[in-house]
Amino acid sequence: MTDSEKLDLILKEIKEVKITLENETNQNIQVIAEGHMILDRKLDEALKTLHSNTMYQLKVNHLDGEVKKIKEAIGMT
Repeated sequence: MTDSEKLDLILKEIKEVKITLENETNQNIQVIAEGHMILDRKLDEALKTLHSNTMYQLKVNHLDGEVKKIKEAIGMT
């Protein structure tokens, strides 16, 4: 095999790799990135709900403690 034939073969392989990168790898990366963005948005929404629920839980715990204090103060326990 001559040097020219080897060079042509190498150039052909490089072209095939570039085509694979453009047609498959780059598109796959984009699909994965979009999936991560969706998951990130869903996580943000879940955290907002969690934060809201946590605040309610803290408030209920506080009020429960206050009710216990009032009951003790008036002798209901």
